[in-house]
Amino acid sequence: MQRSQDRTELLKSAPVKGALLKLGMPTLVGMSVSALYNVVDAFFVGQLGGSQMAAVSLFAPIATAMLGLALLFGGGAASYISRLLGAGRRKEADECATTSLTTSMVAALLLLVGFVVCMEPFLRGLGATDTMMPYAASYAVPFFIAMAFYAFNATANNLIVSEGATTVSMAAMLLGGISNIVLDPVMIFALGWGVAGAAVATLAGTLLTTCVYLSYFLRGKSSLALSPRNLRPRAEMYAQVLKIGVPNLTYQLLVSVALWLTNVFAASYGDAAVAALGIVARIMNLASMVAFGFVKGYQPFAGFNYGARQFGRVREATKTACVWETAFACVAAVLLIAFAEPLLSAFSQGNASIVAIGAIALFWNALSFSTFGVQAVYSAFFLALGKAKQGALIAVGRQGVFFIPALLIGSAAFGLPGIIAAQPIGDLLSFLLVLVLVAQSKGSLSESKTIAPESPEAAAQ
Repeated sequence: MQRSQDRTELLKSAPVKGALLKLGMPTLVGMSVSALYNVVDAFFVGQLGGSQMAAVSLFAPIATAMLGLALLFGGGAASYISRLLGAGRRKEADECATTSLTTSMVAALLLLVGFVVCMEPFLRGLGATDTMMPYAASYAVPFFIAMAFYAFNATANNLIVSEGATTVSMAAMLLGGISNIVLDPVMIFALGWGVAGAAVATLAGTLLTTCVYLSYFLRGKSSLALSPRNLRPRAEMYAQVLKIGVPNLTYQLLVSVALWLTNVFAASYGDAAVAALGIVARIMNLASMVAFGFVKGYQPFAGFNYGARQFGRVREATKTACVWETAFACVAAVLLIAFAEPLLSAFSQGNASIVAIGAIALFWNALSFSTFGVQAVYSAFFLALGKAKQGALIAVGRQGVFFIPALLIGSAAFGLPGIIAAQPIGDLLSFLLVLVLVAQSKGSLSESKTIAPESPEAAAQ
């Protein structure tokens, strides 16, 4: 109980910059290490050959889609729970947490069965060529099982972060990520399992993360009470969760579609093109997860203080987060451009074709990444405040309305260079959209727009 009170005080009254650091740094570290194991997977699998690297790259859309499922319920619940806790409605927060986690797990298990039953046509649909298929098939089953637990982990992570327990989130992701990194070379090379070993290592790390989250909830460390008694599926609760969760899911599904379409179009230019763009995607995912990691700490702070009607703290936190995130994005862009060729060579055994394609893609993706910090902060800002319309516009814009037409037109008109340019174009247009939405929302934190402690839903209207 004392820990729960300390976390509440941190959200409610601690100095803003200090609170952001205490909330954001653990999630930043945890998500960075969690994303790092995807990069390490790519490094070790890349030592096996270009076709193996291309085969593993096919599964990125599935992981992204499963994250979307988790964010549908976990991310949507996290926003609502933060506002409920800020308004003092703890019982409803417990019911929301229990119901959302249960629903997420049921949906993940149903999808797991579908993936396994339809595995071969599914892999062909993802873009697997005849040379990729043997490796993709050996990777698939342990990876699909891992994804079911991954959905649980991502949902639980969002619930834990919503109550300000970011150090627990960090510990769970660190354990899973580090174990995956350690097990990769053992299972891929020492045991001779090849690409299947990479999938088994991912499964082992995911299960360890699951154990940490289960221990946290079952030992009563959480301020949220997960219990069968709190399983209360109610239309009102689902409406609040899905209002925020659907933009989260939409964004992740569009990212998944973007990765899938990129692989399908790139396959026309050979396994080297698929492998190169897959490597770049993992590198950029690592950079974006660092940015998202800090924002995950900012989001419960913004939601709690909005629910508690402390609008000045929300304004200060948002401004601070934008400055810090933009500084990181610019530094990351410079480093990625400066070290592009050594990075790509390390992941491809110096394959000249992969390095040549990847260097161009990494340059343009890194350049557009400099705008990512502002996009990440304001996406979290709108969702934390329950503003689903703006959140949905950002989600649909970056990977849907902007990216997909850019990919289709670019591929038809310019071939592989057009495919490479699609994501940077999507990023730039999404950044401009965010600026427009921010300008339109200047009155969101007006002191005249308050919400009663018993009605945080009013904030979302």
